Amino acid sequence: MRAWNYTQMSGISLWTVAAVAAAIVVTIAVLAAPELGLLLLVGLGCVALSFVRPFLTFALAFTVIVLSATLAAMSPSAIVGLADEAAVALCAISFTIARVARGLAPRWLPGLGWFMAFAVMGVISGLLNDVSLSTVTQGAFLAVKAIIFAFAAAQLDWTAEIVRKGVRWGVAGGVIILLAAAVNLVVPREWSSLILGYQQVDYQFGLPSLMGPFVHPAAFSRIAAILAIGALVWRLVMGKSKASLWIFVLASLAAALSFRVKTLVALIGTIAILRFQHPTAGAVVAGAAVLPLLLLVLGGPVFAFILSDFQLYFLNESARLTLILGAVDVARTYAPFGAGFGQYGSFIAADQYSSEYLSRGFHHRDGMSPTNNNYLNDNQWPAILGETGWPGLLFFILGIIACGIALRRARRDAKEPVIKWVATVGIAWIFVFLIESVASPVYSSAPGFPFAFVMVGVVAGWTDHKDKETLARAGASSEKTEVANRAD
Repeated sequence: MRAWNYTQMSGISLWTVAAVAAAIVVTIAVLAAPELGLLLLVGLGCVALSFVRPFLTFALAFTVIVLSATLAAMSPSAIVGLADEAAVALCAISFTIARVARGLAPRWLPGLGWFMAFAVMGVISGLLNDVSLSTVTQGAFLAVKAIIFAFAAAQLDWTAEIVRKGVRWGVAGGVIILLAAAVNLVVPREWSSLILGYQQVDYQFGLPSLMGPFVHPAAFSRIAAILAIGALVWRLVMGKSKASLWIFVLASLAAALSFRVKTLVALIGTIAILRFQHPTAGAVVAGAAVLPLLLLVLGGPVFAFILSDFQLYFLNESARLTLILGAVDVARTYAPFGAGFGQYGSFIAADQYSSEYLSRGFHHRDGMSPTNNNYLNDNQWPAILGETGWPGLLFFILGIIACGIALRRARRDAKEPVIKWVATVGIAWIFVFLIESVASPVYSSAPGFPFAFVMVGVVAGWTDHKDKETLARAGASSEKTEVANRAD
């Protein structure tokens, strides 16, 4: 009897066998546990889509990440809370496998070496301090998921047309977010009940702090600032249009109406730097005419508002200051390492209530106790320093610097306006996230974390892809020349 030769099976038959096997598994799962079967069916569909339509998958994953906290708040299922991590893992694994299957090595992300060193410090610190492997693994993934998502973006072959489609997708999403914010402004209590399930509205100057389609005004303000900066850079690099002007004005206004000090500081600072780098006569005249009037009318209340937030966050033994000083103490205790991933300043550390908090008496403080831990994950840098030590903090900062250098180089060398827009926006967003990070875990929490380094991935994919096209054209031209010479 002749043996079966698997190598003779065609690609179509292999996919057919795989589809039949998947159908059998899903059917059994649905019969055994309907919820698990549905989840498995969705998962298999997402995996198949990621190989067939990777850019659509990336756009959908981005959308899911941005809305993941809202979906988790509105859904009774705990599984929905893992949607952003699942989207990151799907993109990273599928896009890398697809690239390797084409005979290509995974693309390197600028700064990845430094971020890997940061992750290694956190893992080693946890293992040395007998932290459970599951806690270390969860904490490590949460700490670097923004980097993983950027790495996934780098595995795709970006082009000008694809970037433009992505911008249109983002604009559509931005318009929906701004429309939701308008409804939030008109009926704030009803909107809070819809999103959160209960009425919780924070009023400033007689106006509700807008949260849009998110669970907190801070999340909405961050997305609004990101949208405003994207529109402003588009006007500066790609050319002015009514659409970009309206998006910039409305998104800036929406960010202001969230009344989040850190976002306002980041947005105003970024706009000022961008306008300084791209000066125009109209902007200078408008600034000279309007700025003094704004300072005269709003200067006093705004300054008092910012000062009150600064005192609340960083003075008078505030919870945030306590968390920062505690991170310094943790790094000193375990030097040169840290306490390990999932042990200090992170979501996992708060969720499992780390022993590091108990040993420092945090359980006696309001907002830092096991039953009320809202302030334990309210800053990015205590987690980085406390869990990975001073070397880990240095590695993370060097990774950010490497990302900034790569984007600056791409902006300098850009021959197409759209890639210059990508690089400039990426630099501006890094600046915004650095300011936001002093009062929010922006590199590890939705909805903002995918924006942190994604443009670094796009630039890496674009540069590598364009370089290969150039080399291929050069090789083809050289081969034609050689053939012509032989013919002569």
